[in-house]
Amino acid sequence: MTHASGIVSDRELVDALGKAKEGRTPRAMRVQIEGDKLVLAESFDGSAEARDDFDHVGKMLQDDCPSYILFRLDGKQPPEEWLLLAWVPENAKVRLKMLYASTRDALKKEFGYSSIVCEMHASDLTEATWQEYERTSFVSEAERLTLMSQSERDRLKGTHLETGGVKTAYIHSVQFPLSEQAKEALKALSAGEQSLVLLSIDAKTESVELSHSGQGGVPEYRALLAAVGSELSPRYCFLRGGADAAEVTFVFSCPEGAPVRTKMLYSTAKSAVAGAYEGMGGQVARKLEVRDMEDITVEECFPPSAGGGA
Repeated sequence: MTHASGIVSDRELVDALGKAKEGRTPRAMRVQIEGDKLVLAESFDGSAEARDDFDHVGKMLQDDCPSYILFRLDGKQPPEEWLLLAWVPENAKVRLKMLYASTRDALKKEFGYSSIVCEMHASDLTEATWQEYERTSFVSEAERLTLMSQSERDRLKGTHLETGGVKTAYIHSVQFPLSEQAKEALKALSAGEQSLVLLSIDAKTESVELSHSGQGGVPEYRALLAAVGSELSPRYCFLRGGADAAEVTFVFSCPEGAPVRTKMLYSTAKSAVAGAYEGMGGQVARKLEVRDMEDITVEECFPPSAGGGA
């Protein structure tokens, strides 16, 4: 898929990003633009804590050439959390500065928006340090905790999501129980009685609630997001479609304009929500993360190559 600058990721980078999200290496990757492609320029496996490994980032940066650094933050188990550093040195050509600025979102989308919990921008090596990360990152680990209520922090210590008889552990997930209505809707989806289940988080009751269920599929989903204000409100959606309406796609929509605390809350609970359906015996064929409602199409949710039609 092309983006604002028309730059797309090459196959090697796509594969590397996928493997990075699944495994424990590398610690850091440097991505740059070559021609009309985003490419993996180099990677670094690391051998110490994030604070110590970050010292190597400065060695990956070039004096006159912009690049992006994806740096894996410390975490005991997946899902991993990553820092995105946009390196645009002052003496870089203006055209390159503009190109990297307009392509940054393409990289974030390719990697998965919710995997990137912090962003930095640096034009000088003094701005590309761990100390600067701790000082300026918009959602550092400390900020994540201060944004949470005490009960949410307590829930992070034991990360299980109640699914009604089934408890499945998800590290880095918030323990929000599914409401009875949400459970029944997911059961109906699994049985083929529904083609859409839209879920939201009620921060006051700290539970995952049913927003809507129906038979309208992707078009109905887009209409529902427009109705709730898609630019401000994250949502989880399970869609049934594809060949013989047998495939289920899980979509996490997390718009850029949503409040930081709301985005953090939905991001930390998304794996548990998807896992809750699987814990009830359902199967998820693919998982998508989107920020723009325009990205939610039948082709994206049920790619023809995967054996699906509308």
